[in-house]
Amino acid sequence: MFALRLPQRLKQAALRAELQLQVAHVLIHLSPHPRLGLGVDGSEASKQALRWAIRYAGLTGGSVDAVTGWRYPVGYGMAPPPDDVIDFEADAKAILTEALAEVCPLAPAVVVRPQVTEGYPAEVLLHAARGADLLVVGSRGHGGFTSALLGSVSRYCVLHAHCPVLVLRDGREGAVDQ
Repeated sequence: MFALRLPQRLKQAALRAELQLQVAHVLIHLSPHPRLGLGVDGSEASKQALRWAIRYAGLTGGSVDAVTGWRYPVGYGMAPPPDDVIDFEADAKAILTEALAEVCPLAPAVVVRPQVTEGYPAEVLLHAARGADLLVVGSRGHGGFTSALLGSVSRYCVLHAHCPVLVLRDGREGAVDQ
């Protein structure tokens, strides 16, 4: 018996193909009109996840709950900042609105319910995904060794969600040529 040594790019392509088959298997078992929970933070990875969710919802007659979680930075201490200094909720709403404006025209018939909630983003996503058929999140990804790791929010969702979770990588780093 001999070991076949494949170039790294072929190994990555094979792993991605295997993962796509596993994802397809999960998607086949969703309800006829799935409700998708989706995390949006304004990053390219979250916009990619939004595009995917909207396309999928369009194909299946499903709907998308686009969720942005925000919280006050820890460094602010016990006293909240004055309202006229920084409006974190308004910033979160602007991020979500901008992402939806960029991506939603791809499938105008898809029902997208935007939601901005105060709290730790992973917990906000899990709460919003209760009863959903699938939770879709983006992972910004990294290069090198850390490319095998998930971000803290996507990792938390994968470990604690009560529904299947699809994690989409940013796609700019480590992409295999098509």
